Amino acid sequence: MIRRGKPSFGAQVSDPERAKTNLRLRDRLWAEYIQDQVLEYGYTLYEVDGARSSDDMVDLIQQHFAWFLFD
Repeated sequence: MIRRGKPSFGAQVSDPERAKTNLRLRDRLWAEYIQDQVLEYGYTLYEVDGARSSDDMVDLIQQHFAWFLFD
């Protein structure tokens, strides 16, 4: 399969399922690292996990940055 002019990911590895699993694990570890850093520095973390609609997320972010946004 060709996507955006490049060979598919599965064509480049000997075990595509293992590679996909490894990528998901890497992404999860990276997300956990970022989350830990955000919380360690005392910043607010808003998770996009499907629990809120996109409109609710927009409202939440607008409220968070209300002091910075101009009408």
